[in-house]
Order: sequence, then structure tokens, then C-alpha cells
Amino acid sequence: MTETYLDRAQLLQQRLITALGDLLGTYTSLNGETTPAIAIDDTGSSPQGMSVEGLEVVIQPEVNTPVTAMLGSNQIAAETTITLKQWDLNDTTIAATEALLLAIDEITEVSPRVVRSTVLDNIESRRITVTLTRVQRVMRAGV
Repeated sequence: MTETYLDRAQLLQQRLITALGDLLGTYTSLNGETTPAIAIDDTGSSPQGMSVEGLEVVIQPEVNTPVTAMLGSNQIAAETTITLKQWDLNDTTIAATEALLLAIDEITEVSPRVVRSTVLDNIESRRITVTLTRVQRVMRAGV
């Protein structure tokens, strides 16, 4: 069976959970169940119906997928956006960024931190791009 973009995002999610460890915050559902605050969402949004405590990570899989044609194959460089959101007013995204840079070799870009303003509901955030490259065999017409 062929691996899908969601399969790749779930594998990356596990790597992020391991890399972040105790830095990762928690989601709490309306019925009180807690889970690690890490989600996969095509739009980059947080899950509906969950409250967040601490650091939240949202994975937006394969937002850009440049393809380079090679002899008999395509090289696919799938870019995934990871958004770190720090909901704790007394903490930042710095330690989480450092942990990810040490653990994830495929990080290709780290955006500047968007620091919180004086608005009470404003959070600090940072976007990180991870580029996972794979080769796909193809049969080209006339070859």
C-alpha cells in the first residue's frame, strides 16, 4: 500500500512528540480528557472543542511540494509547516525551537518569533518548515 501524506505527517508527529518531551503542552476536551497538544490539520488550525495549556504544535502537512524530474524518477521535496503556539504567558517558544533544531535534521527554515502583544488572548508563535525529500519512480513516455 502506498504511503499517504497523512501517514508521513503522523510519523513526523511522533518524532516531534519525542523531541519536545515535557515541553509539549496538553489539550483538554470538554469531558476532561487530556492529550498531548499536537495536531495535524491541513489548514494549520487548532482542534475545535479543546482548551490548550502550554505549548501547542500544529502540523500543516505538505503545504508545498516541488518536484524535480530526474531520469526514471521524480525527486519530491515535501514542505510541511509546523506552528509552535505558546499559550503560557510566562513561557516562550525558544526552548521548543532549540529542541526541534537538535532533533529534526530536515528543518529547512525557522521564522522569526511572533511575540505576544498586550492583548490578553494573544499568544507567542513561530513557524518552522520541515522538508522531507523522497524519490518516486516513474515511467516516462518515449523512454
